[in-house]
Amino acid sequence: MNRLHKMIIKASILSVMAFLLISNSVLADSTATHGISITIPEIALLGLNNSGIMSFIIEPPLLPGNPPTFNPANSSRRLFYTSIISATEPTRKITGKLSANIDGILISLNATDPAGGVVGNAGDPVAALPFNLTNADQDIITGIRNCWTGRTDGSQLTYTPNFDPATLNNLDADFDVSVTVTYTLTDN
Repeated sequence: MNRLHKMIIKASILSVMAFLLISNSVLADSTATHGISITIPEIALLGLNNSGIMSFIIEPPLLPGNPPTFNPANSSRRLFYTSIISATEPTRKITGKLSANIDGILISLNATDPAGGVVGNAGDPVAALPFNLTNADQDIITGIRNCWTGRTDGSQLTYTPNFDPATLNNLDADFDVSVTVTYTLTDN
């Protein structure tokens, strides 16, 4: 074997080894990774489908001796809410109250289970509903966890005015009265 022949064989062997080394690193598995961070804030949002004034009118009776009546109950309001809670506060609730009690008048409230687009645990109306609203906070919906009610149905609120026999003598025909109903989404 001459020297040229030996050089060609050595070059061929080196070329094959280089090819195998390169192809082995190209064919090996390769991965890349990165982390994902998610920030989860506490969220407590509450709203109504309509915050305008709701009017009730006392109607005289058709026959003397019968009581006056109110126009029908109003079910046009709905509560919508979104809640994300922390592990330290396991549930929330919605309370309701009047800005002032109304002499001679009671306003009864009923709330339904949130319906429609509810996702998560939106709580339940309290068993005592319907009840008369007062100027003190009263639980309306309890057991709220991580949820949202959607903007379609939410919890339907029904208001029914009645006469309060205990304060009926304080009713004043020359005085229109307005009160505000305030709902609060709060930690338990």
